[in-house]
Amino acid sequence: MSHFSTNCLISLRRQRQSENAVLRPLREFAASFPARAAGKSVRDALLDYGLALESFWTRVLPVLSAVQADAELRERFQERINELGLGPHRGVNAISTYLGERQRAGAVRGDVDTRTAAMSFASACFLSAYQRHMLGARTRRKLPSLSSVIGALADLVAVD
Repeated sequence: MSHFSTNCLISLRRQRQSENAVLRPLREFAASFPARAAGKSVRDALLDYGLALESFWTRVLPVLSAVQADAELRERFQERINELGLGPHRGVNAISTYLGERQRAGAVRGDVDTRTAAMSFASACFLSAYQRHMLGARTRRKLPSLSSVIGALADLVAVD
């Protein structure tokens, strides 16, 4: 194993020790989201969740980038993620559930595929954090802001 791999494994072990610290803010946010979203418009609730999800990706992308650089480390990381049942599906499921509830309440159009809309939402949050991570903060101005993308998505799914 290379020196780089050894250092990455040490980092991964430290990450495991602090995974609760990394995941805790998003878990706490997700748990509080139903109460936070109560009484808010679809747009405002999605923006609230989107900013939290973007913040999560901003914190974890440096670690994910390092993990991807080493095949052995990537394999161990994948095993751990699968063991814990983590992954982007959790955010997609949470937003799909929220949109489905709002759909049943009449605030989201009946013809909206909530899972597909949730995937678009989660993708926008990831891309917003990813492009800043990979290309720098100044690049952010070249793409629409996360708030404008989430606003456009809300306009597409919400009842007028």
